[in-house]
Amino acid sequence: MHVHEAVVRASLKCPHCKARMNTPLGCVTHGKNTQCPLCRRYFEVDFQTMDYGFPADTFSDIHPDAFMHTLDKGATTALRKVPGMDLAVRKMVEHGYEKWFRIDAMANNVKVTKKTCGYIHEMAQSAAACLGIAMPDMFIKQHPFPNAMTTGIKYPMMVIHSGLIDLMTCDELYCVIGHEMGHIKCHHVLYHMVASFLNDFADLMGAAGYVLLPIKLALLEWHRKSELSADRASLLVSGDRGTVVNVLMKLAGGSQQIADMIDETEFVTQAAQFEQLTSGVGLNKFYRVLANIGQSHPFPAVRAKEINEWAASREWWDIRAGHYRTRSQNADAQQLLKCPHCSLIIEALTPHCIGCGQNLVQLSDQYAEECPGALTEAFNSVKLLFGKSS
Repeated sequence: MHVHEAVVRASLKCPHCKARMNTPLGCVTHGKNTQCPLCRRYFEVDFQTMDYGFPADTFSDIHPDAFMHTLDKGATTALRKVPGMDLAVRKMVEHGYEKWFRIDAMANNVKVTKKTCGYIHEMAQSAAACLGIAMPDMFIKQHPFPNAMTTGIKYPMMVIHSGLIDLMTCDELYCVIGHEMGHIKCHHVLYHMVASFLNDFADLMGAAGYVLLPIKLALLEWHRKSELSADRASLLVSGDRGTVVNVLMKLAGGSQQIADMIDETEFVTQAAQFEQLTSGVGLNKFYRVLANIGQSHPFPAVRAKEINEWAASREWWDIRAGHYRTRSQNADAQQLLKCPHCSLIIEALTPHCIGCGQNLVQLSDQYAEECPGALTEAFNSVKLLFGKSS
């Protein structure tokens, strides 16, 4: 198992001798006693009153293109050209789909504030500041399945399952929050909502909902590639590759009891074995398509391999050294745009108007050669499943 330094640190103050100590947050437990190294007396730890330390690196002015995965860029270009995508976005906005997410979160979940789960609130503030975005509202949902999601176009919000908090250490939870912030930074949230909207709409349509299958598969194909960029954002926020990989191993194993028994090297080797098993054409490729249908996330082992390769790349080290494309270098990124359809004033980088859902950004095919056929497997899989020739 890879041993790494703690990312999130706690600053404790002994109530007896007033001495301060810095310790990994994962080594202390809220409501439990800890011993002062100076006066040797015990005192109770209170997460609500302690101070926290986070990685010092900030990339508040970084442009999303500086760290987005090539596959994500190519898939986004292709996704916006899928017939019916603009209509889906407009209908989602028209029906106030975002508002229902917020109503449900307010009614059923616990909102994270400075007084409620304050240490998670501070994690989110630090991660948002690191990437230069506004902090979204956060909620904790009672759910045993470890997961987190970010939604909302006008007012982004993050929902974290209680099962994820139970499974992850504080360092790993900080990485997950950084991952979700990456989705906001890269403007992924809009299409995440469209995917959810189409799923709900297809359920209401019953059997007729199968007409939406191609566009749903296209969204899933894009969703898998967008996760690779969010993983990179997680590394930017935490600065620790080992912690990011630990998160992926736990998501794959799904059990706290076996998490410490998984070897990182062996886990990453699975990705190479998977690539070998599914390489080429014919039956192996068909099996790979079937394995990905319905998957909103890439396979964890493949994600671990990707983040390890990026952490060893020149691109990553250039970013760490401060050599990367910034938003201020792009004049358009600092401008506001008036929607020609509804006249709402919005950020120029926004792909669709958050007021009426109309398409505002026409992407070029600059990544088409690097990402050939980003969505072809999704459409071809439909033909295979229904016995049509490709």
